[in-house]
Amino acid sequence: MSNSLKTKYGFILIESLAAFAILTLMISQLFMAISGGLRNDNIANLYFEAAKTAASQLDLIAANNQNLSGETQGRTETGLNWLIKIEQKRTINNKLGIIIAKVFHVQITLWRSTPLVNKLRFSSIKVITFDDIKL
Repeated sequence: MSNSLKTKYGFILIESLAAFAILTLMISQLFMAISGGLRNDNIANLYFEAAKTAASQLDLIAANNQNLSGETQGRTETGLNWLIKIEQKRTINNKLGIIIAKVFHVQITLWRSTPLVNKLRFSSIKVITFDDIKL
């Protein structure tokens, strides 16, 4: 009889439950890592899109030197909202009092209706020399 007690086939219930609990914890950590990676990827894509939008808006400002001061807003095809505030900070005159340059502060605010990221702000200085100013 002692030989038959020593030989077991399979696992007892407690061992099976412990193995299942460990497996469940490992799978949940794997899912958390994957979802965190996807969330970070979405945030990185938003930052990239915001930087591209801000750069394109700055290019438009550089191409159009008329009516620089003020606010403009819009929305991209992908749902990114933007607001541009431009204010003239300074006029630079030469010794004769002739305007040789104007300095503008440009602030671009971008946002999307998402709980992951609040508003992103880009600031820049735009200097327009006398040759660029259309009078």
